[in-house]
Amino acid sequence: MAQMNTSSLAVLLPQVVEEFGEERPIDFYLSMSHSLFSNKLDGVKPTGFQMDKNGNFKFVLNISITLLIQKSGVRKEWDEARSMFASFTAKGKVTTNTTNRNGEKLLTVFAKSAELSQLRMFDKDGQE
Repeated sequence: MAQMNTSSLAVLLPQVVEEFGEERPIDFYLSMSHSLFSNKLDGVKPTGFQMDKNGNFKFVLNISITLLIQKSGVRKEWDEARSMFASFTAKGKVTTNTTNRNGEKLLTVFAKSAELSQLRMFDKDGQE
């Protein structure tokens, strides 16, 4: 019996067990391809890092996670059961100063915010 199966997902996604049955093998694949996001998340910026001349930075991470469930039968093909699209944003500031005892320059990174900017999940029929 596979350890990654629909029964282990029942706590988070009970409807997956109802749709596909218990003990069905599952798999996930991850992608950071911007082309997958552009039509699923509104106004999403590409994954990347930006910093201005004052040391303010912004890091955007987009990720797509697809849940696959193995079909029963001879061919044991995989069905795309769920697709999740998430965008994470972190902001902060980087500074350098000479306030230590030896007069050496110190690089300091201050975190200002971290957020899950957008999250959308779709079923196998593309319904949210």
